[in-house]
Amino acid sequence: MRKPALHVVRTEPAPSTEVDTHGPRREYVTEDEVERLIRAASKHEWGDRDALMILMAYRHGLRVSELIGVQWAQVDLDAGRLRVRRLKGSDDSVHPLGGREIRTLRKLRRKIGVKSARRAVNSASISVQSDDFGSARRPVHSPCALQGSSNCGLICG
Repeated sequence: MRKPALHVVRTEPAPSTEVDTHGPRREYVTEDEVERLIRAASKHEWGDRDALMILMAYRHGLRVSELIGVQWAQVDLDAGRLRVRRLKGSDDSVHPLGGREIRTLRKLRRKIGVKSARRAVNSASISVQSDDFGSARRPVHSPCALQGSSNCGLICG
C-alpha cells in the first residue's frame, strides 16, 4: 500500500512575540491593585475574612503557608500586634496591626465566636475551621471568580 504524498504547506512566520522592555519588569502588586483585590474578595458571605487575608499577606509580607498558619494566639488586638511565625529559616517577628486589620479581626472573632487559640486557616485547602478565621470549612474565593471572570488582570491570569 502506498503512503499518501506529503504536501508542502506554506506558513507565515509567527507573529512578533516581543515583550515591552522599556522599563524594569514589575514583580509586585501596587496598593491600588491590592485594594481592587480586597473589594472583589469582600463581595460574599465570608468576604471580610478573605479581604483580611489579602490585606495581611500584603502588609506583613506573609507567604501563603505563613498566612494560612496564623492562629488567634498570635494576635494581640489590645496591643495591636501580630506575632509572625516565619517559615523557611527566616526569623519570627512582631508586627504592628493597622486599625483596619484590628477592626476586621474583632468583627471576624465576634462572627465566629472564637474561644480557643486553634489554627486560623487550614493549609490543605485554604479553608477555615469552625473556631478559626471563618466557620465550618468555608472556602476562600478567587477574586476573579467573584467578579465573574477567569482573569481579573491582576494575579489570577
